[in-house]
Amino acid sequence: ISAEDAMRHLNNMYTVFDEIVEKYGLYKVETIGDSYMLVGGAPEERMDHALRVAAAALEIRACINVRIGMHSGSVTAGVVGFKNPRWHLFGDTCNTASRMESTGIAGEIQLSWTTYELIKEQYACKVRGKIAVKGKGEMVTYLLEREVRGVEG
Repeated sequence: ISAEDAMRHLNNMYTVFDEIVEKYGLYKVETIGDSYMLVGGAPEERMDHALRVAAAALEIRACINVRIGMHSGSVTAGVVGFKNPRWHLFGDTCNTASRMESTGIAGEIQLSWTTYELIKEQYACKVRGKIAVKGKGEMVTYLLEREVRGVEG
């Protein structure tokens, strides 16, 4: 695949993702290569952030067979730099979400116990079990399967 074709494909894919992010009131933090990071509950706090991210994750997965990771928790956020300044997130929550993606299974949405506890009343999940997570040790993770009660977009 040529570089131009790769860019065109990523642009088309990210455009769809951006529309889904907008639909659920989420925020795209950044794209790096073929990685797309979004956040719920920042920059504006939302109590239903995990539910909205879960809905978006299911919709994204329906569009393309990707590996998705989810984790919930506090972050530090701020604008970094003065030339092309960018809003960034930092902290263990970001690292754990990234690990949920990198240790996940293609076509699945892997989530931490923390996120599972926030969405379990509205989403069907199954236990994946304990997995080794770099910098965290063993963690029990879950796979998001489907919505069982609606989330307002």
